[in-house]
Amino acid sequence: MKATLERTQGDKLTDVAAEVRVPLRTLQGWVAAARQVGVDAAAQRKKRGRPPNLTASEGNEVIEDT
Repeated sequence: MKATLERTQGDKLTDVAAEVRVPLRTLQGWVAAARQVGVDAAAQRKKRGRPPNLTASEGNEVIEDT
């Protein structure tokens, strides 16, 4: 996310959103958060949504097995 936010400095948001494959509205939210609390703090924000069913290591195992 941090690298994505840094790219928004000179590029159009629609182009950045398409390149990183996130909805434009999501990217706009990231930019707004970065402006309020700074890029580093915005990147550390708590993630919303359903918690994952797999741990990070379990997810890596699945990826390696495919």
